[in-house]
Amino acid sequence: MKVLICLAILSSVTPGLGQAAGECCPPSQLQGTAAFRGLMLKEEGADPYSGYSNIYHDEKKGKYVWDVKMEFEKAGPMTLFVLEDYAGGKRYTVVNGNCSVEPLKGDFNREDCVNQSNFKGNINIGLDPSGLTMSLFGVNYSNPMYEIYGEAMVQQISDKRCLMQTEMVTVRKNSELFAMQSVIVFNATASISNPAIFDIPKACKMASASRTNIRFASRFGVYFHGLNIKL
Repeated sequence: MKVLICLAILSSVTPGLGQAAGECCPPSQLQGTAAFRGLMLKEEGADPYSGYSNIYHDEKKGKYVWDVKMEFEKAGPMTLFVLEDYAGGKRYTVVNGNCSVEPLKGDFNREDCVNQSNFKGNINIGLDPSGLTMSLFGVNYSNPMYEIYGEAMVQQISDKRCLMQTEMVTVRKNSELFAMQSVIVFNATASISNPAIFDIPKACKMASASRTNIRFASRFGVYFHGLNIKL
């Protein structure tokens, strides 16, 4: 991770390129893995964490899955499985085996999209013209509780399609630092190897998926994309 960050700092940034109108999003089907490391600031002090997440995204089915295994230095290990079923209008969240089900409104939210208005420049990684070229975007989110800012390195696939490679995000609450996270995406493919990943989680088919567990999930769920941020 340190190597990638250093490359981003040392590589050249050329402003004024790729500033087409609209947004650039992942392929209509996407499967990939993300390694992440971050820090959450709680009342009892800072709690560093790290882990891996598998990401599954299907525009046609209107479904998105985030399957996470992570460990906090103080709070310990946590598993998180999120199924956003826009076609069915529900979000299923399973935290350490406890399920909550919430209504999900709106059209399919294509995760990891970047807005061309936030384009900062092209990044040339390498020492010759054959080196890898990626784009740098500012990533901004906001909701009534949090102010989120980040930067993402994005690989352009076509005019409308791109794939986020790295992302660094800072979250503030009432203008004070609340959390930080850096992400690297790898093993990405434009297909889904196991369509059953979009099935309703077993834990959510049980009677224990109650309102009590909704509070539990809201306390530990970590969303750094879109407006569904529950830290």
